[in-house]
Amino acid sequence: MSSVDAFVGFLKDYNQRTNIYSEKAYDRLPFHLRDSELLGHLVVARGNHVVDIGSGSGLPSVVMAITCPSLRVWAVESAHRKACFLNAAKTALGLNNLEVVHDDIRAFLRKRPNFALFTAKAFAPLPDIISIVKSRVMGKNGGLFVPISARQWDMYRALSGIEGVEIQDQGTVFQYACYPEGATRDLPAAFHVKH
Repeated sequence: MSSVDAFVGFLKDYNQRTNIYSEKAYDRLPFHLRDSELLGHLVVARGNHVVDIGSGSGLPSVVMAITCPSLRVWAVESAHRKACFLNAAKTALGLNNLEVVHDDIRAFLRKRPNFALFTAKAFAPLPDIISIVKSRVMGKNGGLFVPISARQWDMYRALSGIEGVEIQDQGTVFQYACYPEGATRDLPAAFHVKH
């Protein structure tokens, strides 16, 4: 049994006692696992520390920690029951590269301002996420990685009109780039998986 399979078994078992992931969505779980693994590989190509905003059921945080062992994953979750689940998964799966933080993301970033790589899956609308991390993803190794659906693409493409934000369609991936004033536009700050 792979570690990802062990995580799925742990999630389903824990879910019997505490609702962490909708049982009606179990058929979509393989899709979300692939998303999470892809996010991990995109992130690890840019750096070795990432903050997952609103980690909830461990997608993508736990899967990134499993599939990218060199990546240090900070799973930030404000809901107590979900943070408890993430800690239990960390212990059960022996994930020493996963740090679970029970806190609001804004409060966490005030205390730990040095992060530049972020993921967010089903946390909030993209404009809200951008407002949280925009000033932190401007360096050449910074980035925000968010999977979106194809139908969300048109809505998010409209963000290109915001000062300092550029979004380009890259086929199966779209690119969100945030540039500091006066910077050249050749250092993309984020990639988002488009389904």
